[in-house]
Amino acid sequence: MTTSFAWYIRGQWGLAWHANPAGFYLAVLCTLLIPWSLISAAGNRLRGVRRLELWGIGLLVPFVLIAVAQWLMRL
Repeated sequence: MTTSFAWYIRGQWGLAWHANPAGFYLAVLCTLLIPWSLISAAGNRLRGVRRLELWGIGLLVPFVLIAVAQWLMRL
């Protein structure tokens, strides 16, 4: 995943996806979570989240599906 993150940071998104699709997903997610985290911290509450566990599962499930599909294709 480090290679995927490195390509993502350099703006080479196609190479990042090719290196590791799950890593690309996490890189995009981290990019989106940075401003959300800052806004939530400034407001002293989680913005747009009613139940954190459901929100976390909603972000985790696509990652797991991508990672499993990637490994199955590499077998």
